[in-house]
This record gives sequence, structure tokens and C-alpha cells, in this order.
Amino acid sequence: MRGGGGRGGRREEGGTLPGGAATKAIAAAGAKVPGGTASSVRATSTGTYVVDVRKSDGTEVHVAVL
Repeated sequence: MRGGGGRGGRREEGGTLPGGAATKAIAAAGAKVPGGTASSVRATSTGTYVVDVRKSDGTEVHVAVL
């Protein structure tokens, strides 16, 4: 999975995610959506991460990872 730059690596409440956490979340999302491009990563209040992924057909999905 490729990171798309853009809004990647931001927390839902506006802070920055540690680089390692964002990288791991993108890799986990890539296992669920092969060939996609991550456009953002955010932490939720429950401790999970949500990665926005654009699939190869152009649709966007939100992938929740622990």
C-alpha cells in the first residue's frame, strides 16, 4: 500500500500521530485493501486507527485497524 501524502498521519482531534503508528496502520490497511493508496490516518477515542484508502477502481473506503 502506498501512502498518498495529503492528510496522512493526523489525529482525529488534530494532533500528529507518531510516524511509526501511522506506518503500521497503513500497512495493516494495505493487507485488507491490496493495491490501494492511503490518503489519511486518524486515531479514534477507542484506540483504533481509521485509514482512508482509495482503491484501484477509484472508490474510497475507510479501514479500521487496531
